[in-house]
Amino acid sequence: MARLGFAVDMLCARWSPQRSLCPYCESRLHRRLQRKRFLIEARKCEFCGLIFRWPCDDPKRTREYYEGAYDGQQATTLPSAEELRALVERQFRNSAFDRSHRVTFARTVVPGGRVLDFGCSWGYSLVQWKAAGYDAVGFEWARDRARFGRDRLGLAIHDEFGVLEHETPGTFDLVYADHVMEHLTLLRQPLDLFARLLRPGGALLFYVPNGGGMPARRHGTGWRALIGESHTVALTAEWCNRNLPAHGFSAHCFSGDRISTGSSLIDDEELACLARRC
Repeated sequence: MARLGFAVDMLCARWSPQRSLCPYCESRLHRRLQRKRFLIEARKCEFCGLIFRWPCDDPKRTREYYEGAYDGQQATTLPSAEELRALVERQFRNSAFDRSHRVTFARTVVPGGRVLDFGCSWGYSLVQWKAAGYDAVGFEWARDRARFGRDRLGLAIHDEFGVLEHETPGTFDLVYADHVMEHLTLLRQPLDLFARLLRPGGALLFYVPNGGGMPARRHGTGWRALIGESHTVALTAEWCNRNLPAHGFSAHCFSGDRISTGSSLIDDEELACLARRC
């Protein structure tokens, strides 16, 4: 039923002027790269270079989707009390929720301080940030998952974007988003917010499917991670390097948790971007 609802929505959205704007720069100037199942298309903005799914989503439906139809595997699976106790006891090591490799890398960038975990689900990564000595705050669109983290783990997880907008500017050392940016229906607003919340020299670190990597180039829309119902944009190193400076960042893209300097092409399935606040 959820897939049928998405199909109907996409068909209706083809005639909506607002649903044809680039999710970043709001340009109407974009070209089709490839169709997918005769229902949606991968398009590239002629102005900012963003690859995105057309028709675009209605931002007002974001919460409804992520609280209902979205299936994000470990991000949407809430553990039982017994499972949660076992996971916390071993700090999530050797589980699907293990983010120790992310934290280890982040320590080389920002050794400590205040972290905003944007799109934190029910907070499993927040527990790991706190165990590493960071002052960690989370944000999650789905209110049920945010509530689970607050009630069961005692975590600070916001579920209203307006609360983040009222945070004191320049008080975060790191903004971390792990496979979240590709789900956003609008990009400019969160990037402006991240720049405002970070102190000068602070870092934005995010991980996304690599929209410019070998799998994306070879398979196009046949690569499920490129675009689809939940993946609204496909970010590339080219797009990050071109557009993040407008928000006050100096950007460096690499593969996974390995900073690569030996090649101009980043071909892995996963793209990481480390952006320093100027």
